[in-house]
Amino acid sequence: MTSTPPGWYDDGHGVLRWWDGAQWTEHAQAAPSTAPGEGEIAAPADAVTPAPADAVTPAPGEDALAATPGAYTQTAAVLPPAAPARRGWVLPVILGGAFLVLVILGIIFIPMLVQTFTAGRYSADENAAIEAVEAYDEAWQDGDCDALQAVTTEDLRTAVGVPDCAAFEEAAAGFQDATDDYELKVTDVTTDAGVITVRTDETYTSYLDEENNPVPGFDAISEIEYTLIQVDGSWVIDDTIYLDQ
Repeated sequence: MTSTPPGWYDDGHGVLRWWDGAQWTEHAQAAPSTAPGEGEIAAPADAVTPAPADAVTPAPGEDALAATPGAYTQTAAVLPPAAPARRGWVLPVILGGAFLVLVILGIIFIPMLVQTFTAGRYSADENAAIEAVEAYDEAWQDGDCDALQAVTTEDLRTAVGVPDCAAFEEAAAGFQDATDDYELKVTDVTTDAGVITVRTDETYTSYLDEENNPVPGFDAISEIEYTLIQVDGSWVIDDTIYLDQ
């Protein structure tokens, strides 16, 4: 069996690669823009021959491959096998795609898992009380009087200075002007003698100082305790206490 002597060959992927007589090496050069004569492959002028040696004279009657200085003259009848395709980019692309999928799944499912876990911690009545507190805060942010009245007692509305819708809508407009980016987080829920207590941490950007004077926006947090009682089968807020005041 005739072996292919060392030299520059097209590796089957449009690149000139050095064949050391037994296998392909890492030495490669772009194919020249001007093709050599028929039956010839020439190495680029600036190519560095990894292991120069004496030229090998082609067998009589066979088409010879012209070699560049320092490379071997090759016999066209015996060529090395095509080099395997380079696929170093495949793994990074796969890993990057997998990471992106995990991020998307996390964004979708983590909030659902947190909500499921939280719901599982409390009884049906306690979850209903939490929903009433969340609806109360949303009513203030939206200026929705009907929503406010649905989750509060008359005693609470009187205590906080919004006995009717006109007073509430005015107070809600002031609340909206004074705060931004309002978020509520339930920290604890307890039930005792038919009364449910919901504690929250409520973060927001405030534009009023402690004396209600306008100031540049700053990050603020309020720890609030809501007391809820059951009226006509629904849990409603009967009192609120600001624990940080």
